[in-house]
Amino acid sequence: TIPVLGRYTHARAALPRLQYLTDNYGDWQVPFWDRSPSINELVERLINQMDMTYNYVINGVEVSEDDEDYNEWLEAKKIFINEAGYQDASASYGVVFAGGAAVSAIGTRIENEGDITMNNVNVHGLRSHVMEKYKVYGASTTVTMRGFFRDTFDWEAMTDDFTDLENAKYIGNAWEDIMMAVVLNDEISKDWSFLYTTQIEQFVKDWVMTGDGSAETGADLPRYLDIHCGTDIQVHSVKGAIGVRVDGADNLQIDGLTITDVLSTTNLGSMICGEYDAPAIAGEQVYIQPGFNGHRAHGLTTVYTNGVIKDLNIDGVSSNYGSAYGLRVFDGCDVELQGDISVNNINAGITFEPNNIDMRFMEKSLTNPLPQACGVYLYSDEDNINYDADATNIVSTNVIGYRECSEVVDRESPDDQFTSALIGECDNCVVKDMYVDPDFDPDADRQENVMPMNNSDDAGSFAITPTMIAMIVVFVIICSYAIFKYKYPSLYNEVSKESSTFNKLFSFGSTASEKTPLLT
Repeated sequence: TIPVLGRYTHARAALPRLQYLTDNYGDWQVPFWDRSPSINELVERLINQMDMTYNYVINGVEVSEDDEDYNEWLEAKKIFINEAGYQDASASYGVVFAGGAAVSAIGTRIENEGDITMNNVNVHGLRSHVMEKYKVYGASTTVTMRGFFRDTFDWEAMTDDFTDLENAKYIGNAWEDIMMAVVLNDEISKDWSFLYTTQIEQFVKDWVMTGDGSAETGADLPRYLDIHCGTDIQVHSVKGAIGVRVDGADNLQIDGLTITDVLSTTNLGSMICGEYDAPAIAGEQVYIQPGFNGHRAHGLTTVYTNGVIKDLNIDGVSSNYGSAYGLRVFDGCDVELQGDISVNNINAGITFEPNNIDMRFMEKSLTNPLPQACGVYLYSDEDNINYDADATNIVSTNVIGYRECSEVVDRESPDDQFTSALIGECDNCVVKDMYVDPDFDPDADRQENVMPMNNSDDAGSFAITPTMIAMIVVFVIICSYAIFKYKYPSLYNEVSKESSTFNKLFSFGSTASEKTPLLT
């Protein structure tokens, strides 16, 4: 059990900065649109909420409803308490070799690991519950807006309604108020030794101070906020739960590896950004990490790796809302399978049917596609895995999902393809029909959380009305008249002299009345 969220780490690590703020700017009043607290008051509030969190987790003391700090405790729980109890960051690993920090996309680090030996290793009891956040740019820049520790701002917590930016008000919380205070102060906002990675655009400051995100104030949040879904609080590439991950390894030697009880409880990917084929966070490639990746679960993954995997046992890999895989071999591998390769009980999308959640929205979704369950899964060219069929026993059992594993996959272009495939035998491997709730109307609720500014599919569809048709006809007539008059003036003069009807129809440029004075 992990009792607190990543934001608690940020707040504790910021204590020296909080002390600096109170020592040097304590009495300065922050010009929020609806209040003007002092720096001292903001710091005191944040520390008080951290203290309540500490006492709750360590000492088991919870603020009661009749306590004057009860509302503050409720706010502290939103920021700091991990209700799910699982890893809330981008991914949860048992063992990871990623050629460096494992925060980038799968396949971006293709070297720097080598001579890895794993003998008789047991990985078990892995959980992931990614708390999805947003990578946000100013629309005219390529700079991600971040806080002290390269973390993203919690935009949903900052606004009263993140789905309606034009009317959204800044409400903040104990942490975000501190962050906004330091960028609003002219002196602090120039002190990069203090700010470190802090970056925020002027139009956001304008919104925080005016409370108006519309174009009238210049903030114009719908226009200037460039929002990307599918990340975590640190702006990392989300990948869900992975028992063992190996990227870019030369000479991997596995002899006896057991991976059991891997579960992703992460919710569906946010639709605030509309449909997207892949995240745009940290180098994700569409064919490797399509759609939202946070609700996926893997036993073992390899990419750009060569070596031997012998006597592998994977049992119990599941995802509540997403796909689940046993052994998955990605691009650029030369892996030899030996001995007994056993994959059992791989279950994708396990929460839909028990909770009567209609799955029709996933049928054509790129962000949240129908969950896929695959045992020993070659997700690359056929020569990336080799084995002696007479000496190697490859068996998968009880693999249940909602989408076929075999599919034609484009890499960078349709000219560069491979067909993914299952390796070995498969017993009770089932592709179920998507669950349909007979009492649910998908059209009544569809895309209710999608922001129109980013929903390119909806933005391109509209109804043609009779009024629009009439306007188009008038426009065409006027254009035709102008072309006729100015491109063929001699013919125009001849026709206008001979036809009174023509003059009446097209005399709007040379007549006047008391209500329409002639401009000369």
